[in-house]
This record gives sequence, C-alpha cells and structure tokens, in this order.
Amino acid sequence: MYFKSKKDIAEILDKFKSFVTVENGEGTVQDVIDAIEKLQADQETLQDVINDIIGELGGGEGETLAGLHTELDGIKANQTNGEQEVKQVGSIVEYETVTIANTESLSGAIDLEQKTLLAIIMPAAWTASNLSFQSSENGTTWNDLYSETGAETIVTADAERYITLTPADWVGVQHLKLRSGTSGDPVTQEGDRDIKLAVKEL
Repeated sequence: MYFKSKKDIAEILDKFKSFVTVENGEGTVQDVIDAIEKLQADQETLQDVINDIIGELGGGEGETLAGLHTELDGIKANQTNGEQEVKQVGSIVEYETVTIANTESLSGAIDLEQKTLLAIIMPAAWTASNLSFQSSENGTTWNDLYSETGAETIVTADAERYITLTPADWVGVQHLKLRSGTSGDPVTQEGDRDIKLAVKEL
C-alpha cells in the first residue's frame, strides 16, 4: 500500500482527477487509469496507486468517477474541518493577572486548573530583581519551586519584558505564586506590580 490515510488518497486523486472528463456521471475508474497513462510516469506504479485508491474507498472496477469524486469530497471536507478545529483549539491563549503588592515580594495565588504556563508579561515599573516561584498541591500549603536538578526555578526578569517559558516545565504546577527575588533573597517592590501570565489549556 502507498497510503497511510484517506487524506493521502485524497491528495493524490485530486492531482489527476482534472485530467478526466465525466459526462452525466458515466465516467469509470478505468477512465482515471487511462488519463494517468498520459502523464509520462511509471504506468505500473500509477496503476497500483489506482488499485490502492479503489480498495481504500471500497469501490470496484465498475465504480463511477461521479461516485468516486463524491467520496473524495467527503473525505476532504472532513479532513479540512478536523484540521480547522485542531488549529482553533490549539491557538487559544488566555491571560491571567497576579499582583505583587507595594512593599511585598510575593504575589497572590493563582489556580492554573487545567492550564500550563506559556509566558510572563512584566509591568512597566519593576524594582530590579529576577522572579522565583512557590507552588502548592492544594492552594494552602506552599513550597518554593525547584527543578529536578535541585536548583531553584528562577526566571531572569526586568520591566516591560515578554518572557517566554517552556510549557512542559510547568505542566505539574497548578497553584502558583510569583516572587520578586529568590527564596533566600526576596526583593520588596516599590509599588503594586501587576504581572500577566499567558496560559493555555493542556
């Protein structure tokens, strides 16, 4: 077999079906084979391709092109709709906001629920420091966030930055707080700081 899916069949059949004229729906699969022979390609391979197409679509030698085209159009429509749905779902990015209050170093908590963190958008005003984090399994008991290497999770930060993250690193985090500075050296902010988080459903 030359194909992994009906999408592959549809793409190949679409390339050569324009070479065949169908009048009143009486054209047959043999017309397709005859047309392909005019394309100066390997006839044996192309005929095998046609046989594979017929077999995949459940047709026989008497299958008409009109019926074959109808089946093809249905396959292509389903494939297109499926791709559009995946693209729409996959492209949704939401934005949440957490605030580090004036004279504080730790933000309020956010529940990411079924989402993962994609990016951090820093405010225009920021008392110089990097970001570290706390996480919780229940939203009540909090722990400083570390990686599997034993290093504290720290993001280099500054004012007016859009900081992209590796989403896979945040899949295991649901309840989250942001800290200016590190756990050993927190930095208090000289004003309320609203920090936006770009998140996406898993």
